[in-house]
Amino acid sequence: MRGSTHLIVGAAAGVAATLSIPTEDTKVKIGIFTATLLGSLFPDIDNAQSKLGRKVKPLSIILNKLFGHRGFIHSPCLLLLLIFTGIFYLFVWEAWHYWPVVAGFAIGFITHIILDAITKGGIPFLYPFSKKRYNFTIIKTGGIGEAIFVG
Repeated sequence: MRGSTHLIVGAAAGVAATLSIPTEDTKVKIGIFTATLLGSLFPDIDNAQSKLGRKVKPLSIILNKLFGHRGFIHSPCLLLLLIFTGIFYLFVWEAWHYWPVVAGFAIGFITHIILDAITKGGIPFLYPFSKKRYNFTIIKTGGIGEAIFVG
């Protein structure tokens, strides 16, 4: 899917997460929404032409050379690693009241994986155990199917 599609779905998920995750702290609510948007774009950091990849082009190029596009960076394994890293830092910094921000990032990341899984390219659900990509439909990225889906 295109970056705009990931942002639209990420924003919708961010609103839902902000309304659903229990917190009264306005800063945390803003953090949830922002983290969800970032999470919805994050897996494409391995593509230097993506919305996020253009912002961190040198890193994007390195990640692409290491893993290719829609490789490890698009895997549920990386998501789990990032969640555990976030939880570790919350523990170290004694900042547990920010756990919803980690949850928001995870929600955004999951929306990205699901959206890419409904395209022809699919995603490697079992990476690093298998590089085989799985998909659920045959929507072409940037095609009419994506436009209808977003609409």
